[in-house]
Amino acid sequence: MIVTAWSPPDGTLLASLLGSLAALGDRDLPPVHVLVPGPQEAAAVRALAGRLPVTPLEAPFADGGMAPHDALLPALPQLLGGGPALVTWLSPAVWVQDRQALPVMREAAAGGAIVGAYPIDRCYRALTSDNSPWHVHRNAVARVFGAEAASTSWMRPAIDIGVFTLAGDAPHWAAWQAMREAVADRQDALGDTPHTLSSLALNLAILRGRLPVVPLPARWNWLCHLERPMWEHGLAVEPQPPYDPIAILHLSGHSARRAMGVYDRAGGRFRSTLRFPLTVEPVDRP
Repeated sequence: MIVTAWSPPDGTLLASLLGSLAALGDRDLPPVHVLVPGPQEAAAVRALAGRLPVTPLEAPFADGGMAPHDALLPALPQLLGGGPALVTWLSPAVWVQDRQALPVMREAAAGGAIVGAYPIDRCYRALTSDNSPWHVHRNAVARVFGAEAASTSWMRPAIDIGVFTLAGDAPHWAAWQAMREAVADRQDALGDTPHTLSSLALNLAILRGRLPVVPLPARWNWLCHLERPMWEHGLAVEPQPPYDPIAILHLSGHSARRAMGVYDRAGGRFRSTLRFPLTVEPVDRP
């Protein structure tokens, strides 16, 4: 099944995701469950879903924070009632552009591995900055799990938990939950970082338990705050050759809150929220 969550304050990002799923038009689209903090949000989800069959599921959201549903992720099989065959988690800040994106993930997860994308790509400008993703990740791990854990995870790729597929009976869930619960009281130690406690706990659990991973290209979870996509014939594509279409866009960081400037291959300049349905507004050059 597909699982996502309510996006505070008004469900705007979630509406983008649900709209993209409805547009896939696949009769084989698995059931969609949406974690919500209460009955008011459940009613709003039903209104947003339209004809798309969606089941709201009330769960205890944390107050405030970057991802109020973060603590719920390691316990998804229990929340869903006993562990379905496959769980595909989609952050409410993502939307699906390629109809083959989800079937590819389901097929790759059939062997028991977690399937997701690393926040690493040749197009991401952050990879060449002084404050690279590796430095940021190491600092966050050190604050919560200590210097030894940071040292062992140094320069190891870490799955972004905005998009992943994992079998409901995979060992990753228990290891993830135990790792997170062990440091639950250290949430405040993260400070100002893009990482959440669940993202750090999952990747350390994978490393220590040598749990299987199937990494997909960054196009399966394109982090727009690391690099904006390019506009090409109505699609969001990679901003570097070969300009492959992006499978799943993730409106991460500042890209979730404001419109961004994007370009086409001819150098045309546009402005877009990057939400579904993807539209752009031409911008005249000064």
